[in-house]
Amino acid sequence: MRRLFTWCAAALLLPAAGALAQSPAINGMVAAPRVFNDRPGSTLSITHDNNANGGMVSISESAFGPGGFTNRHDVLLSADGGDPATGTAATFNIDASWTLSATVNLSAGAYPPHKEAGLRVNSPVTGDGLFIIKTNGEIVAFGGGAPFYIAPDTYVPGTSIDMTLKVTSGGDGVGGSPNFVEYIYDIGAGPVSSGPLVWSNIEFGPLNYNLGMYAQGPPADEVNDFMLATFKDVTFTPIPEPTSMALGALGLLGIATLRRRIQ
Repeated sequence: MRRLFTWCAAALLLPAAGALAQSPAINGMVAAPRVFNDRPGSTLSITHDNNANGGMVSISESAFGPGGFTNRHDVLLSADGGDPATGTAATFNIDASWTLSATVNLSAGAYPPHKEAGLRVNSPVTGDGLFIIKTNGEIVAFGGGAPFYIAPDTYVPGTSIDMTLKVTSGGDGVGGSPNFVEYIYDIGAGPVSSGPLVWSNIEFGPLNYNLGMYAQGPPADEVNDFMLATFKDVTFTPIPEPTSMALGALGLLGIATLRRRIQ
């Protein structure tokens, strides 16, 4: 009888286990330096602890040297361990629901021109969505169908800000039901939220995208300027689909009923 209960409990919990199936199983990070590389002679250092559950990232660039406008550097979430030699960025589909949060600090030797850093969705199909801070004081989100948002507060370069990007899928598998995005930040006075906003492109969400952090910015001085972006307590959390959550709850109810009958 006990064996029957164990088998039934496992079967009833299967929907709950499947609740996270739409998000890749994130288990590391991979650096993507010089996504833009207008100044190839710059001195660049990217470090991270390969941990998307309370980890850290640092992107430091200096001595930019001659060149064009700007360089951009990403650190992206990985589902294959983030190995430096073989690790790749995880690919998310339109039905993935998740939160990505970090405590971000951005400093620079000089501005303007401004530098920027933050959280980003990279989609080659629907475009890139950004939630960022800038050395000109802006806290802003835009791009790739992600709803535009500008915060009522000002970011002070060299200080820390908690940032969270939350995406909730429509969950229909084709993009006919809209995704929602929420931008949350805290500069030390308590969390401020944009509230849920509808993804505004024709797909109602990002397609086949990577997720992570980045920094970029053109130098004011080719020799003496610098940029340093740090991300602490980087945390990725998948969100179960509402339907799967309901099925999981029914499964737990069934287990409780079965336990009473067995007893």
